[in-house]
Amino acid sequence: MGDPVSYIEIWHAIPSDQRTDKMKGMVALYVMGATTLKSAEETGKVEAVLKVQFGKKAPKNLTLTLKRAAPLVAIGKGFLNYTWYLTATGMSRLAELGVVGPKAPRPTLSLDDLHPRVTTAAKSLFESGHFADAIGRAAKALNMLVRERTARTSDEGTTMMHAVFGRNSNARGRLLLNSNTQQWECDQQDGFRLMMAGVQQAIANVDKHGLPQVSDPHAAMEVLAMLSYLARSVEAANVVR
Repeated sequence: MGDPVSYIEIWHAIPSDQRTDKMKGMVALYVMGATTLKSAEETGKVEAVLKVQFGKKAPKNLTLTLKRAAPLVAIGKGFLNYTWYLTATGMSRLAELGVVGPKAPRPTLSLDDLHPRVTTAAKSLFESGHFADAIGRAAKALNMLVRERTARTSDEGTTMMHAVFGRNSNARGRLLLNSNTQQWECDQQDGFRLMMAGVQQAIANVDKHGLPQVSDPHAAMEVLAMLSYLARSVEAANVVR
């Protein structure tokens, strides 16, 4: 059996008494492929992964957390901008826990692994074979989460998504994934804005005005997993009013 490919698969395989902030950082580095000096990842990128996964429960001071994880984690380079990687000792520790290597669990994903909003909206419809309806209901739940976080009382469709996730200030609340100071952060914000607008147009609008056909549960699960990822990112984003 291969190693897990998603953060949530690995995290669920770790014994509850080992789920510390240090372990959160170690798993993030493993998922990101930062297992050598050459592949070391910047603090900001590791923080972004953890914020998506844990929101407010992500480590408050990741630099200090990762320093305290030595010798399982090492600094790749940096004075102001640290990079980090999982050492051979750290990989051995994950192997001891059965998270990586031949004992690692097979990657699987169930409805209960998804963001609670997506699970609540889609589970009964999915399990009864109404896959298109499950996707449409989950898209509506994602839309509602955006509106709740930005205090919007009406659905303005793609226009709303472009405004909420835009980098430029406007008269209403926005959701920012990061500080938008470096180019990669701007790219992330712009890309997420396009994804959210795309979900509104390609899924929510089609569900509202058309007759979407989804007969394959595997395809439906893939779409729900995408909506779950977007919901976690929306929940972890910073509100700017």
